[in-house]
Amino acid sequence: MITGPDISSNNPHPIDFAKVKASGQTFVIVKATEGTESTGYTNPYYAGDVRAARAAGLIVGHYVWPHTADPAGQVRRALSVLDWELGDLPVALDYEDPENVPHGVLDEIRDGLHTAGLPTMTYTYPDYWARNGDPTCADCASDPLWYATYPSRSPGPDAAPPKPPAPWRAVTFWQTDGTRVTVPGIGGLNDMSRFIGTDQQFAALCGSPSPAPSLEEDVDMLLCQDPRSGGWWLLFANNTKRPVVGGSSLAAYKRVLKDVTGLTPAELDSYKAA
Repeated sequence: MITGPDISSNNPHPIDFAKVKASGQTFVIVKATEGTESTGYTNPYYAGDVRAARAAGLIVGHYVWPHTADPAGQVRRALSVLDWELGDLPVALDYEDPENVPHGVLDEIRDGLHTAGLPTMTYTYPDYWARNGDPTCADCASDPLWYATYPSRSPGPDAAPPKPPAPWRAVTFWQTDGTRVTVPGIGGLNDMSRFIGTDQQFAALCGSPSPAPSLEEDVDMLLCQDPRSGGWWLLFANNTKRPVVGGSSLAAYKRVLKDVTGLTPAELDSYKAA
């Protein structure tokens, strides 16, 4: 069974992620931001938790908590903080704010993250989605669903997942427990989720790069497209990664190369697609 907690600044810190991993957890989903540049919040433990979780061998997820206003400002805050990389879970949009966020705001935040090359998934629970969600949302249906429903006791490994709300056909992550599970390495009681699927399906969800032709065989970089968001990234041999805004065209990734390498326009013009 593929399981993991989600954490925020509400959890006691520091967290011993090596113990979390040794306890059998596969992933951890870390709160990054909520709200806008001017009125929002950034989890002060986010960057350190992400680094430590990766170092412990955990698959890292990230979540953003949408507010009701200024979706563009919320995207800017999220992008200034998120440390998403290929191999991570999609960025979760935590759709549960008590102010009842309009569905259109959720759509705009999702679109903004997709434009930046980040894959997304949606977190919600039955009553909230029934009040605020859009059962006809095609973009929602193409994203994984992280769904919170809590049985009276922690469900066993063979328990059937809940039925998803429209427009989804399946639950991808089931949050089975809210602040009632102990996890070695994390103080207090914790949320817990499980992945609904096989090991192979989980690996496919985790942003494995899909290589496209490189500029030249002797150039230490790879142009990759995320299969869920359609976003393009340049990956360099030194592990530098840059999103390519504007698609997979040669002109689009020449712009990124100029910023990263300092090559002149004439030098960039010497490259051609394979």
